[in-house]
Amino acid sequence: MPLPFKRQLQLISFPAVAVYVTLILLGIGVFFSLWVDYSHRKKGGLKGSDETIIFYRDGPYGVMRHPGIFGFIVWFMCLPIAISVHVPFTFLSIIGIILAVGFHYHMASVEEKTNIMKWGDEYIPYMKEVHACISDCGLSFTCSLF
Repeated sequence: MPLPFKRQLQLISFPAVAVYVTLILLGIGVFFSLWVDYSHRKKGGLKGSDETIIFYRDGPYGVMRHPGIFGFIVWFMCLPIAISVHVPFTFLSIIGIILAVGFHYHMASVEEKTNIMKWGDEYIPYMKEVHACISDCGLSFTCSLF
């Protein structure tokens, strides 16, 4: 059953260049997520990719403290724009992006507290040395929080 308000929503369209740039950013987000998954399996001390029992600072964690969350944030921001040619992009899409980014932003702060409890004195200097995100590229949305 079609929704009656669907016809009233203003569609937002993007130029082809914006979609292509978004596809590149989407690939970067996927790369970071897969890099984290691989690093956890290879160096984390467990066979799974969800948790680690070894604190390591190289690989993606030498670049930023939350590369997986960064990858998901980029993914959730870029995917709706990348598929906007096939799936209508409206203000509801923007609300969904804001909610997804806000959720992952919150999860980064929860993960910081968990990591401080888990790794203790080892994690505090790491927080001072490595940004929570790539702030040098202007993507400093989580750096100010931590």
